[in-house]
Amino acid sequence: DVAKLCFIILAGKYNELKSNYNSSCLTLPIDILCNKTYLQHYIESILAIEVYANDGLIDNDDKTRLPLIIMTSNDTYQAIYQLLKDNSNFGMLDNQIILLKQMSVPLISDINGSFHIEPSNPFKIELTAHGHGDIHQLIYDYQMDDSLEEEEDDDKDKEVSEVSSSSSSKKSSLLSTWKEEGYEWLIFFQDNNILALNSILAAIGQCKLYNLSCTHIAIPRNINDNNHRILCKLTNKKKSDEYFIGNIESNYLNDILTSKVDITRSDYLKVKDEMR
Repeated sequence: DVAKLCFIILAGKYNELKSNYNSSCLTLPIDILCNKTYLQHYIESILAIEVYANDGLIDNDDKTRLPLIIMTSNDTYQAIYQLLKDNSNFGMLDNQIILLKQMSVPLISDINGSFHIEPSNPFKIELTAHGHGDIHQLIYDYQMDDSLEEEEDDDKDKEVSEVSSSSSSKKSSLLSTWKEEGYEWLIFFQDNNILALNSILAAIGQCKLYNLSCTHIAIPRNINDNNHRILCKLTNKKKSDEYFIGNIESNYLNDILTSKVDITRSDYLKVKDEMR
């Protein structure tokens, strides 16, 4: 199944970076020795998996190419596009990479739903990329014959596809094309998770072994690390067969675990609302 993988990077936001680096995480270096960027690391890792998938094949026409989708936004598109263009896609073919652009929405500044106003213009609401969930609709809407949009007219040899969520073409969809070409697995990972690809093949093996349609990969966190969300399985103590899986801020987890009352799914959703 290694030859049946499709990779999707979520890279629409930059304003969550603690360094206040106003660009995509994908353009940041992962080390200070080689200055290799996140994007280069991801693409080289995917190409290494591709070599493994094509073990023994000599003819390039018969080789499997593992596609890569990058979800961008108005904040990150240009930097990612330019990085790919300046580095010849780090070895990937042009038709292996698709850039999708998610919509922008008003930025909310507090729990009361106040709009965040741009400091330089009191009459302008600051916009930000919408949530990661946009990727599913963008992939579903993408049509293989959508017109290519080039960022620079004088560069006709190198193109990277871009599509917005308003795609209206009804020709061959991306998902149907992938299915026809034999791809079966979609690998979603965030732009700043440098270890994301290390366990991909093992995860696919577990999916095959247990006939799973979907799974998550998580890593252990330090007990006092309150800067991350945690993927949790919450089980009803009175009915062990009743449980649900949720994504919880680590600083709220202890309150839930030490609660004297039974935590239901509605309670969990209420906690999530409070976290916002």
